[in-house]
Amino acid sequence: MAPLQRALAITWLLLGLVAMAGCQLVSDLHDYTFLPVANKVDLLLVVDTSRGTILADKVELFDNAIGGLVAGLANHVDDIHVGVISNSLGSYGADTCADTAANDHGRLLSRGTSGAQVATYRDMGFLVWDRNQTHSPPGYDDLAALKMQLREIVVGAGSDGCGFESTLEAWYRFLVEPAPSADVKLVDGVATPTGLDTILLQQRAAFLRPDSLLMVVVLSDENDCSLRVGAQNYLALQLYQPGGTQPYHLPPARAACALNPQSPCCVSCAQPSPVGCDDSGDMCHKTLTGQEDPINLRCFDQKRRFGVDFLTPIDRYVAGLGARRVSDGVGNLRDNPIFAHGRDPHLVIYGSIIGVPWQDLARRNDSGEPNIEKGLQTPQEMVELGTWDVILGDPDSYHTPAPKWPSDALMRESREPRTEVKDLQGAVHPIVNEPLAPPGADFGANTINGHEHLRSNDLQYACVFDLRADGVDCSTPEMLCHCAVDGASVKDPLCQDPASGAYTSRQHRAQAYPGIRHLQLLKQLGNRAVVGSICPSKSAWQPFAYQPATGALLDAAAPYLTR
Repeated sequence: MAPLQRALAITWLLLGLVAMAGCQLVSDLHDYTFLPVANKVDLLLVVDTSRGTILADKVELFDNAIGGLVAGLANHVDDIHVGVISNSLGSYGADTCADTAANDHGRLLSRGTSGAQVATYRDMGFLVWDRNQTHSPPGYDDLAALKMQLREIVVGAGSDGCGFESTLEAWYRFLVEPAPSADVKLVDGVATPTGLDTILLQQRAAFLRPDSLLMVVVLSDENDCSLRVGAQNYLALQLYQPGGTQPYHLPPARAACALNPQSPCCVSCAQPSPVGCDDSGDMCHKTLTGQEDPINLRCFDQKRRFGVDFLTPIDRYVAGLGARRVSDGVGNLRDNPIFAHGRDPHLVIYGSIIGVPWQDLARRNDSGEPNIEKGLQTPQEMVELGTWDVILGDPDSYHTPAPKWPSDALMRESREPRTEVKDLQGAVHPIVNEPLAPPGADFGANTINGHEHLRSNDLQYACVFDLRADGVDCSTPEMLCHCAVDGASVKDPLCQDPASGAYTSRQHRAQAYPGIRHLQLLKQLGNRAVVGSICPSKSAWQPFAYQPATGALLDAAAPYLTR
């Protein structure tokens, strides 16, 4: 899903780090002596491998960028572990994403561009920067050689993964889950975790050190879709009737869900109506259609639409990055591997480059206008400026009688054009003062997301950005990009020619969707979080598209690093 953007986005993340390679992280650490410090870094990258097309120029861009991945950090530490995982965790027991290519199990990736395995440190799946050759056996002391291997791993990760992005669960599984299962199988219609993933546990034990600064960097253009494991939650990803070939659609929600999904009366029509609830308005005789329940939107607004929330609560991931003990999945509290040996929570930094307009995150000039050249807001500045109200609001209230939506309407998840949503009509961006633009508007009518579209099986975009050169031709069968079908009927701004405004099968832009679940986690992490936009500004476009985000990550790490 959104393959063009992912192909460039991962690349630009690395390019941003290259740009910081020659910058010292901090010139004087004595002001931070009260903080814990580390002389090594364990860096985990979480990349999106959803099915789609890899751009031909991706390899060239990585070749120029990959050496900078650790260079900025290497200015202050001589010892870095670098690992890459994908957000593809397979089917959870469903029939979609059930093939091997769609499940990386949360393990470290080491497949190369040719399909052969890349040589990693002691065959454990990660690479080691070892400037002083103190490891046994030694790691890399040549950044160029490290660059070549890391490039192979990231590009080799490919784009054959599952389209349901389990981004949060992927890193949790690798770093935190005390007893990760080897597989999830259906047993009498119930998704049942089976076995123990000893490969992952071995990789984790070798990668994650008790005295390092742990950095987790996520790159995603879509909202998270990490399902609860077990029971019948797998049905959220089910494509066909179990054992058949007819399309499967989830049962509808009871009427109470439309009024307040948090009401105890809001349940699925597959469940009995709770005692004391008025079921006179329920439409449980109805079967949802493909138009009402497209598989592509199964993770969107679940409780209101289906009466069930299949997604894993965000609290799981907050605990994973801060709690000494976590659940092992069967109700037992176990030591959190991140903190099992006393790691200070300050030594865990989490960054996400996600779907949110850069205009909402950039520092502002004296006139209050966003200026990306001044960098991204710090966590403290985001609180002081009310940025969380702009980009997130209060998700728990979204569908209650008193909702607190993001004040930036572009961060509102919606299937319908938001210009047609009653309480958004006339909405103006709170920072740049631009109104939403309806489907069919002129090219760039809204400078942040182009304009709304009419794709019924897709969400509206939070932001868009220009692709390189003349875009990409999506008309050939091997190009699985967003404009494979002429965009005129759906008024898709990605498929609009910049010069003529006509809709064609050439994709000129890439897009991102509101990353609400990512933001929920980031907000709760406070000063340990870095929020970046996956849609770069033209003033910070390639090759330094993500320099503001990577600079913010390095600034966050600086006080805790010392040789």
